[in-house]
Amino acid sequence: GDVKGPLKIMRQLTPEQLQDPSVAAYFGILLAAAGQNDNATEYFALAEKAKLLPEEEELVAQAKASLARQ
Repeated sequence: GDVKGPLKIMRQLTPEQLQDPSVAAYFGILLAAAGQNDNATEYFALAEKAKLLPEEEELVAQAKASLARQ
């Protein structure tokens, strides 16, 4: 349930690191959980290029669905 801690850690990454599609997927999930919908959508767009495991794809899908409900 703690979103602030992980977001703080992720924000310490460089902009180039956050542009990596697989990193962007996780950052998008955290942003969505924090209610930062516009930013989350931006990172989910980058995540489209990631080669994710099925479990990771499900996490992204759930986070996107939560955005759609808001």
